[in-house]
Amino acid sequence: ETDNSCTPLGLASPADQEAGGAEMNASFQGFEAVAGRFRYAKITGKTARAAGDCHQSTNSRSRPVALREMPDGSIQVTCFAGCAHADILKSVGLHYTDLLPDHLRHSRSSHVKPKFEGWPCLQTLDALMVEINVVRICANRQAEGGTLTADDHKALRRAHHVLNEAVKRVSREVRHG
Repeated sequence: ETDNSCTPLGLASPADQEAGGAEMNASFQGFEAVAGRFRYAKITGKTARAAGDCHQSTNSRSRPVALREMPDGSIQVTCFAGCAHADILKSVGLHYTDLLPDHLRHSRSSHVKPKFEGWPCLQTLDALMVEINVVRICANRQAEGGTLTADDHKALRRAHHVLNEAVKRVSREVRHG
């Protein structure tokens, strides 16, 4: 008997997903929708614990996968059983980009007010982290055998430009004080 008591209403159960049910589409579905794709997901506010489909466990009480909604709206996924990040996502039909809200995928506008307002160096690091994540997501997609769309290539070129300019500016500051 399957315990779906922790699956939010309106979301596909793991059985529905296996039968080719609800797939994540191109736009961000939100934390509860992502967490609901995992077996025995128990959602508490902006965090959730779930069973991992990436490894075989017969214990329905074991929930080694932790999910957390970050302040920028992205979703962090960790498996304490040691499963690879790509395997965790693949087991529930997700990709790295499914963990990023639309504003982090397609635009450069802030989701939340910068918490380091007045600290330009920290704002710069925050902006660089966005570009680093773009590079990481594209690299992971390629490593999984996927292809990059035209928008992915555009975002990757922008990330390269921003990161390259940052290195030039920092090295110029170091040389010239």
